[in-house]
Amino acid sequence: MNHIEMNLWRESLELPFSGIKDAKSRARKFESRYERLNNEARELIDKFNANFKGKTSPVYLHRASNTSAKIMKWRLSAAKIYGFSDKAKSYALLTDDVLNLLRASDISEDTIHLMVEYDFKRINLNYALSFVYAELKRLDAFILEFEAWRKLPHHLSN
Repeated sequence: MNHIEMNLWRESLELPFSGIKDAKSRARKFESRYERLNNEARELIDKFNANFKGKTSPVYLHRASNTSAKIMKWRLSAAKIYGFSDKAKSYALLTDDVLNLLRASDISEDTIHLMVEYDFKRINLNYALSFVYAELKRLDAFILEFEAWRKLPHHLSN
């Protein structure tokens, strides 16, 4: 295939970019977006901790360090006043079991409602972080491989 045929073939794949320059531009945008989302996640945790005094709250937001997108999770407090010490550490907040635990710990409905608002933000930020992270890694891999292909001797790349 010649250069024109290769580009026409690539266009038939309906990639989200038109060529390597566009892919690099997209990667820069995703890097910026990922940084912004990371900052929003930090701010969400900080705001929650400011409102609910961190790990002394019945639940708190935790940022897992072992995942690619640093997904935020809910954790039950280890504070003895809540009696959760025998329970699992990470939870999905919007389950009947967790809401019942919170209500049984004499947590007000207003407080639970505010936690649910934080959970809405957590769920959406987690998805956005995961999506952007995965796309950025795919773009980085594509760019690396494409640049290696471009460096092939001219007679091998035609």
